[in-house]
Amino acid sequence: RPRQLEELAQAMRRNGFMNNPMEYTTLISAWGKRRSWQRAIATLLEMPTHGLAKDLIATSAAISACERGGVWEHALCLFAGLSQDELRPNLITCNALISACAKGRRWQWALASFAEIRRL
Repeated sequence: RPRQLEELAQAMRRNGFMNNPMEYTTLISAWGKRRSWQRAIATLLEMPTHGLAKDLIATSAAISACERGGVWEHALCLFAGLSQDELRPNLITCNALISACAKGRRWQWALASFAEIRRL
């Protein structure tokens, strides 16, 4: 339930539990499982405001949340932002993007993402 998850997230923030990337990644994944891609992305974007750099695992979780939410465009934007964050995609990240593009019937982007995997 999104409301309960939001209450839990707020309690974690108040009590100082949101102080490392893994805790953010866990929350991003939980939002994704509930198909709440907006909150997953918001949580990812919140990391730098708390002194934490967005990492590859958290970004991959947000891309997966976008796939579950059926918003391939947002997944593509997150993927494109990896270089700005000085992150290099891995197999998990590329697979999440391919799944998002395929779900959105954007096969040309899925194939382009597959080409990215070959460069890893």
